[in-house]
Amino acid sequence: MVATSSPIGPPQGPQAGLNIPNNSRCSSQNSGVRLPKISLPRFNGDITRFYSFWQSFKSAIDKNDSLTAVDKFNYLVNILEGDAFRVVQGLEIVEENYDHAKETYINASVISRKEFKYIWTI
Repeated sequence: MVATSSPIGPPQGPQAGLNIPNNSRCSSQNSGVRLPKISLPRFNGDITRFYSFWQSFKSAIDKNDSLTAVDKFNYLVNILEGDAFRVVQGLEIVEENYDHAKETYINASVISRKEFKYIWTI
């Protein structure tokens, strides 16, 4: 049997997501229940999808105390694409840059939501 390898990199296509092991702090490990892996959606910078994206990311990754800041930053970078990826593209994946990247997205989201609401009130 010949082993084949697949290219390394983030999943491609509009439905591609990132499979996250379910290491949640719930009591599923104590009860013997095995939950399926959670697939996070990719984010391309569409402000109308940011809140949903961020809530999923925050729950699965950002609030996960078993992950280091570098791990969290790697997860973030690997589910971003397009304009959203370009925001963090030049940042080194180091602990200090994770909080900077988070604040950049959160602040951009708040500003864009205000602009979005303003445009719809005209």
